[in-house]
Amino acid sequence: MHSKFLLSALMLGLCANVTTLQAAEPEVDSCGEPKIYSATITEETLVWFMKEVIEPCLSKKKHVEVVLMTAGGDPSFALGVYDAIQIYGDPAHLTIVAVGKIASAGVTLAVSGGYTKVGCNTSFIFHDPSNTSGIGGTTDVLQGAATFIEDTRNRFIAVIERETDITDVLETVRRGKAFNAEAALTVGLADEIVGCFK
Repeated sequence: MHSKFLLSALMLGLCANVTTLQAAEPEVDSCGEPKIYSATITEETLVWFMKEVIEPCLSKKKHVEVVLMTAGGDPSFALGVYDAIQIYGDPAHLTIVAVGKIASAGVTLAVSGGYTKVGCNTSFIFHDPSNTSGIGGTTDVLQGAATFIEDTRNRFIAVIERETDITDVLETVRRGKAFNAEAALTVGLADEIVGCFK
């Protein structure tokens, strides 16, 4: 009976020590693990970047890598993510790994970090912003929408001019130009091509 009590006490002591050790361990740092964003750019994109990238990593100057693939979406939200990274984080600690298709507003996200890697089969696709929200109404309402779309395009162009070496971004956007990985490297959309098979 005495040995059972001793064994139980020993087990309790070991369990207590294990619990104590577990409690003393530092929080797991998820900044070292690649984060994946592959979706249409909406208001949830900004929330995701704030919760998964900016707050836990960039605001604390911890390096983080985001794997990005997107067909684009709302350029206002993409510009919002770009601004949030500039304001609340440190872009130098963000590496974007662009894979597959990076289209439209997604180009803003691709150039938002301090370093951009692209896969061999990555394409960057530009086009002029358009009204897909179904705005209708009077001439004044339509002119207001056109002014908003033009302003958004100009802000998008300003970001691309600041972050790349593309010489005529307005013409690139108007013509709907696409860049493969090699061309992206040449014009400064990418810093490195990765993952190529030999």
